[in-house]
Amino acid sequence: MNGLGNEIIVADMRGSKARISPQAARALAEDAATRFDQIMAIHDPRLPGTDAYIRILNRDGSEAGACGNGTRCVAWAMTADPEMGQAGRDGLLLQTKAGL
Repeated sequence: MNGLGNEIIVADMRGSKARISPQAARALAEDAATRFDQIMAIHDPRLPGTDAYIRILNRDGSEAGACGNGTRCVAWAMTADPEMGQAGRDGLLLQTKAGL
């Protein structure tokens, strides 16, 4: 996805224990076919009342606390795609490393 100029990969990891490693993020970023600025990995909620935990990986494999453009992409995907389970919702409560 494109979030106001940032290239974003949205990965729905809910229901899985799998995690995207820093090495995998770097490898994806090096490939011209999968070049990105951030990976927004959607995981099962960690806190009651939240819709998801978002782990944000930069192209160098480091983890970011927040990414506004990427969060917009996640919210759009979760509320626009019926397969994401939140279609039609007006709002979401998401948690990242930086908080709610």
